[in-house]
Amino acid sequence: MLQRLRPTCLAPFLLLTLLFAITAQPAHAQMKWRIHGGIITPMATGSSYFTLGPSVSVDVAYPLAERVDLVLDLGWDYLNTDDHHPTPVTNFWRYRAEVEGALVGDGETGLSVAAFGGVGGTTVYSHKFYLVSQVAKHMAEEGVPYTFEGERLRGTGITGVGGLRIGAHSPDGIMWWLTGKLNYTPLNDFNQDALHELSVNRVEPQGLDPISSVMGLSITLGVGL
Repeated sequence: MLQRLRPTCLAPFLLLTLLFAITAQPAHAQMKWRIHGGIITPMATGSSYFTLGPSVSVDVAYPLAERVDLVLDLGWDYLNTDDHHPTPVTNFWRYRAEVEGALVGDGETGLSVAAFGGVGGTTVYSHKFYLVSQVAKHMAEEGVPYTFEGERLRGTGITGVGGLRIGAHSPDGIMWWLTGKLNYTPLNDFNQDALHELSVNRVEPQGLDPISSVMGLSITLGVGL
């Protein structure tokens, strides 16, 4: 039986600790909230398996120093299926802790530029699909389970993130942010094998190049709350 990755508890625990630390700070500490929406496109090998889809996120920043913030970043990315291979539409639920440093401006007035990077976790959960290999093994071997309702890509693992934000203060007092964000998410063995099997067709009998991770670049427009 194929084995799925057990959910990683470390990343959620660290992020819950971070959230507690932020909310436990004195009232005079000025937290900044932002909400973002846009698109994400897969890169590298992942671009052969998936196509672009929507990306939304919300983050809260707590100042560590004059130009440095600690950020809790929660998001959802939705990669669509490739036109030529029946790979499943897949959700990537993300929760990350980041350090963000101002390069230009103060993030509240005028023009601002900030760079950020961090780590966290991503939970992968796809739409249903069926594997020919699972059907064959179920039919040929006693005791081999098969999910007649369909399989899913699923699992939770550590994720790395980095990017750049460009902010502009509008005349009506709103701070707008254009963000480019790169996420790197490793896949467990079942997800790798399933995606590769789904990529096999008559034109490509060997399937696409094996995939071990999904890298995605999101471009979003955000606003300070």
